[in-house]
Amino acid sequence: GLLLRKEMLSEEQSVPGADQNIRLLYSSTDGLKGESPVVVSGALFLPAGDAPDGGWPLLLWSHGTVGIADKCAPTWTGYMPFHEEHLQSWLSEGYAIVTSDYQGLGTNGTHPYLATQPEAYSNLDAIRAVQGADFPVSKKVVIAGQSQGAGAAFATAGHAPTYALELDLRG
Repeated sequence: GLLLRKEMLSEEQSVPGADQNIRLLYSSTDGLKGESPVVVSGALFLPAGDAPDGGWPLLLWSHGTVGIADKCAPTWTGYMPFHEEHLQSWLSEGYAIVTSDYQGLGTNGTHPYLATQPEAYSNLDAIRAVQGADFPVSKKVVIAGQSQGAGAAFATAGHAPTYALELDLRG
């Protein structure tokens, strides 16, 4: 869950309405092989305005099926219009949004499609990466997902007590 690199997303990769659209590279644990380290990509979207005391409330959003090739990663291709609308609604409510491309999607290695432990580890470490860096985000986290991401969201909550007990997951 260490932030390795951050860079601004291009306009095509960004979510309209976010004040900042940031691509992240962070460390995680290979969810298939146990202790092996992996690099995972993801994004952070920050709402406009000044963060409240304690930081923006944080939403971990798990995307649905987009494909298994690196070029399918949302941080490479951007977000579908219905994803943008959904994320814009959270941003308008004052949430910062962190999202993972998942292990092997957009980075080295094979994406273990529908393997929920790698998705959960990728998600939990995305939270750790943004909370451990200098981003104005809260320690309180809400999780949401759709399609493949719904399974990833449930798995994230399920693995948190053993993999990331320190995180304050609220729902």
